[in-house]
Amino acid sequence: MSEQYSLFVFLGNPGRQYENTRHNAAWLLLDLLDGHLSLDWSLKFKGRYAKKQIPGTPPEFLYRPHTFMNKSGEGSGEIARFFSVPAERILVFHDELDLTPGEWKISRGGGTKGHNGLRSMKQHLGSNDFSRCAIGIGRPPHSGFAVNKWVLSAFDPGDRADLGRAFDGILSEVWGL
Repeated sequence: MSEQYSLFVFLGNPGRQYENTRHNAAWLLLDLLDGHLSLDWSLKFKGRYAKKQIPGTPPEFLYRPHTFMNKSGEGSGEIARFFSVPAERILVFHDELDLTPGEWKISRGGGTKGHNGLRSMKQHLGSNDFSRCAIGIGRPPHSGFAVNKWVLSAFDPGDRADLGRAFDGILSEVWGL
């Protein structure tokens, strides 16, 4: 499936306090992927990017914005323009409240569902025609638990195991690993 995409963007928040939080599910996936691919990273475009090239195929770029989630589209737009990647060839990985841990899905276009990272992507790409890989983090356990606190909280051990299953599925489906 990766051959239909040229740019993979992994949304998250920088800083040690956010490393293992639900909002950083995509960065956790990227860390796992990097372990499989041993990529060489460069600092540019307000983040880190790596080029993956298999002889005889177009290059693929993996990008981790180093801005906070609500500004992640800034560098993403820069790298997309620099490498002439249209929105249709971008796959954005992000956390998703409406999927339980262990679930994931890929879709193209659609709304941002209140996700500030996706809103920023849409704004800075000038299009909503990019694909999204939603990684389930589930909803807070009760209505009194604020969503902003939930996404910035750490996974419990059971959810972390479920997340690992989702990551295995994504790595297999997208990269054949």
